[in-house]
Amino acid sequence: MQGSMLAVTLAFITVVWSGFLIAWATEGSIGRFTIGGTMRLSLLASALIVGSATVWLGPQSLGSLLVALAGAAPVGLAIVRPGRAQLRAAS
Repeated sequence: MQGSMLAVTLAFITVVWSGFLIAWATEGSIGRFTIGGTMRLSLLASALIVGSATVWLGPQSLGSLLVALAGAAPVGLAIVRPGRAQLRAAS
């Protein structure tokens, strides 16, 4: 929690989003949607990029938010494209 409020907020957002991406990649599902191996690798790569964004863009760069939003693209693809994700049956 050292640095400006902006730097701390950006670091928090990117680390939490990266954690979600890693969890979804290792679990193999996003909510009710199961995902395949290629999408899991894509999520893992996105997690690494989003998690390191504040390191290579700087702690106060708003570009970190853009990288975090771009990291959401694989999640959207996994949910929107029916051929890539399958809805899990309700228990």
